[in-house]
Amino acid sequence: MIRNIIGLVAVCCVELPLHAAPPDLAQSLAGDWTGSLQYRDFSSNKQVVLPATVTFSGPGTALQGDYVYDDGPGKTVKSREQWSLAPDGATLKTDATGTPARVTAYRAGNGADVALEAEGTGEENRQPVAVRTRLERQGDTLTITRLTQLPGQPWLTRHTYRFVKAE
Repeated sequence: MIRNIIGLVAVCCVELPLHAAPPDLAQSLAGDWTGSLQYRDFSSNKQVVLPATVTFSGPGTALQGDYVYDDGPGKTVKSREQWSLAPDGATLKTDATGTPARVTAYRAGNGADVALEAEGTGEENRQPVAVRTRLERQGDTLTITRLTQLPGQPWLTRHTYRFVKAE
């Protein structure tokens, strides 16, 4: 489904060459968002869905996300993630991977619409993995997906955030 969404963005948006002016992530994503986190539980390998909110802030190509998850009655979890896009737009660094990922696709659309994909390496369940991060904002909808791949294995969705811009 995410591949279809990004394909749809490619049809409706302007594709910019890599290393062109990077997207202003803070401008595109700034503010409050509400929705859900769906993730793959390592112990059961089942998908879990939690209500979630995020507030994005930051200047230009740097971005901070303050997340709040509702993990059941009386259990609220908070986390913070930093994203940093290189000045030339060629690499994306996040707290989740710790190492710069190569930006493999970027598309800008109308207004704040943006789609970005980056590939790099990271660790999952104490094992090295390839990591693919996809971010798409289209109108008031924001989707962020992290896929991981063990050597010789297919890509698996680690987690997907689905948000709607809060009013």
